[in-house]
Amino acid sequence: MKPLGNAHSETFRAVQFVLTDMDETLTYKGKLAAATYQALEQ
Repeated sequence: MKPLGNAHSETFRAVQFVLTDMDETLTYKGKLAAATYQALEQ
């Protein structure tokens, strides 16, 4: 597996949605960190 940051931006042009669960995948101890929220927004 390669880091997504190494992929050319054209690779993701057709992506419309990214689905994930939140519990302990995006959160830590039940809280969503500001940096995580900002990354999702960007």
